[in-house]
Amino acid sequence: PTMWKNTVVWTDAQGREEAFSIGPDGYVWSYYRNAQGAGAGRLISTGLLATSFALGRTELDRLVVIAADGTTVRHVMETGDGGAVRWTGPRQATFAGLRDAVSVDKVLAQSIGTSLFVGVLTRHIGAVGQDCFQLWDSVWAGDSLVFCHSPVKLGSESNIWLDALASKFDELV
Repeated sequence: PTMWKNTVVWTDAQGREEAFSIGPDGYVWSYYRNAQGAGAGRLISTGLLATSFALGRTELDRLVVIAADGTTVRHVMETGDGGAVRWTGPRQATFAGLRDAVSVDKVLAQSIGTSLFVGVLTRHIGAVGQDCFQLWDSVWAGDSLVFCHSPVKLGSESNIWLDALASKFDELV
């Protein structure tokens, strides 16, 4: 098995790259390398246990990490104070789609204008034992996620998640 999984490279407004990955301990970590060279990097845990995660930027230009493990969805946000503590404490998100879910299979994030949207794909067991999926949509509101009361209708022409789901489909099968 690989030690680091689902690595994502994020580029900030100044063009600096930071890598995020699920570490061997199951937590999401970030690695940022300073301009001083390869040995001057820092590895920081977000405190989020994860099998899937996504990154997004808030309207206040703070980075958010949203992670799922089992049927638990949590998130952290940059504190923005430039101090020694980079991330807020993990906060748990709750929504109707988790009630009967057996797992959260994917977390997606995208910005449209100044709004950050987060999609959570949940797996459920159907009436005859088959896997069924539901996509739940939320928006970042200040310091937390606000979810819709019902799942997204995947056939809707206004579904903002179709392209993101299509590109991630191979990872789910």
